[in-house]
Amino acid sequence: MASNHKVELADGELYTLEGRILVDADGSLYLNVDLRKHPWLANAKRVQNPYYRIAGNAAQWQQYVGRTILLVATAHVVVGGGQYEIVLAPVNSDPSHSIVRFW
Repeated sequence: MASNHKVELADGELYTLEGRILVDADGSLYLNVDLRKHPWLANAKRVQNPYYRIAGNAAQWQQYVGRTILLVATAHVVVGGGQYEIVLAPVNSDPSHSIVRFW
């Protein structure tokens, strides 16, 4: 693939992604993916919205909120209401077993 090609995460594929963990007002977890570390994801839509929802219990991730992490997760496409969303499913329900490192 040429260096100027931008793509999106593929359904069912395993990824290691770097970004910052955030929780929204509804208590949903998100990875604000670092597009400088992952320039292949920097398509026009993702630049405007660099967030991937993380399937998980926000209470278990509390110690990582606001921190930069390296996360191992599988991407899943969720379809509903005429839209689709890519959700990251960590490889383990225990965050400490899905995070390679954090700082």
